[in-house]
Amino acid sequence: MSTAPTSFRQTSSFRSILCPRANRHWPFLGILVLATIVLAGRAPAQTPPKAPATFRTLSLGTTVSGVFYDDRQGKPVPVMAGSSGFSAPYTAPADGRVRLYRVTPAASPNIPEEHVTLSETPMFGGPFLIFMAAAPATPSKPQVMVVDDSWETHPARTMKVYNFSHRVTMVKVGDTSGEISPGKSHLFPYPDGTQLWFQAATREESGWKLRISGPQLTLPEARSTAVLVDQLPSDENRPATDELLIRNFIDPQPPKPTE
Repeated sequence: MSTAPTSFRQTSSFRSILCPRANRHWPFLGILVLATIVLAGRAPAQTPPKAPATFRTLSLGTTVSGVFYDDRQGKPVPVMAGSSGFSAPYTAPADGRVRLYRVTPAASPNIPEEHVTLSETPMFGGPFLIFMAAAPATPSKPQVMVVDDSWETHPARTMKVYNFSHRVTMVKVGDTSGEISPGKSHLFPYPDGTQLWFQAATREESGWKLRISGPQLTLPEARSTAVLVDQLPSDENRPATDELLIRNFIDPQPPKPTE
């Protein structure tokens, strides 16, 4: 019969002397408790879950209605967009995907209503801003553009100018100027005070044509969102022109969260 190596027998004998049977588990338990205390001290503190993303809407022309999205409970919520100001915030669903759609009524009781998707956008972080533009010929099919409207991307004491004209524009805010292509935006710092000087020119075949020149209201520790649109003909027999219109919306800085 083979025997265990001498070194193993000596080690076993040494342990049996230091750790009698009744106490042989105590060193192991002591090490386990110590490790648990150390790991508990190093464990990162749990952070509260982030608030769900929100979004607001703004129409570039006539008021847009009859649009829906499904909330966190899967229930349809009507969404409206006006041109005179931002809507109240809407809360994104739990999965963060905001699908805007219109409802086409059923042609008969045996046919279910149809949901026609206008846009579907993942929204995490934010908040977001949704622009809507409905052409007079197709008011039921508004175009949708979703942008990040967080205070990190658009901080206080800045003006973000969106160009929804069909022409390239050159914009000057205070002493800073920038060229903006159709459908794009540019961020400008604005000076101290409660107003700034705003200028905008459009690129025409004959060169740059100054369209807007005048003061715009600002507020300290706030931000401005300026929207440039082409002047369209109205129902009051106003003919179409080459003029450029500006809509300026001011956001006060939200209060800092309490600790």
